[in-house]
Amino acid sequence: ALREKHTVEYNSLAEMHIGDPSILRRLMKGNIGLIVILEELGSHGHHQRRSRQICVANTHIYWDPGYRDVKLWQTFMLLHQLNTHLQHRNLPLIITGDFNSEVDSAVYDFLANHSVKADHPIMKDPNTLKLMQYMQHIEHHIPIKSAYSTFEEPKFTNYTGHYTGTLDYIWYTHHLLKTLGVLEMPDEPQLKAYTALPSPQHPSDHLPLLSEFAFL
Repeated sequence: ALREKHTVEYNSLAEMHIGDPSILRRLMKGNIGLIVILEELGSHGHHQRRSRQICVANTHIYWDPGYRDVKLWQTFMLLHQLNTHLQHRNLPLIITGDFNSEVDSAVYDFLANHSVKADHPIMKDPNTLKLMQYMQHIEHHIPIKSAYSTFEEPKFTNYTGHYTGTLDYIWYTHHLLKTLGVLEMPDEPQLKAYTALPSPQHPSDHLPLLSEFAFL
């Protein structure tokens, strides 16, 4: 059952936090995120216990490769909003989405390692340096990992005529959830049978990700 729903409006957050008009214009991309708190339904038999809850977040991060700073800021704000809504609540968390960021990106580094390495190329980007005055420390304290990284990140989740790469991820709090398995991705010959995506077998240019979890 749905217990709570919170919309993450990156445009509105930019207007709240950014004072520089030029930076604000750069951040106004119209992307959003959604945070929900779900509660399990059904009988527990003879064992009386409180119904378990879980937080699930989903987002679509800005697509343009020339806006790495915007991607990082949107991801940073999503984690900031999650911290706000989950404060003092020890709830399992799953974060899913099209992050439009590859495994070597600052976004992946931030999510996987809680911060962006000081020697990451984005830390020399002029737009990022301007934005950092509004981000304070680019870090988070939510213990998450990628569900597919438990096995191996896909070689690609997006396969089109002009681009092939991994952009989509499922993240989870590994101290409260356990990954039981993930959906096996199709191999390249299967996708090449129809040249690229979308195709009759895959109606989107992105491949679906799926992971099964168990409560710890």
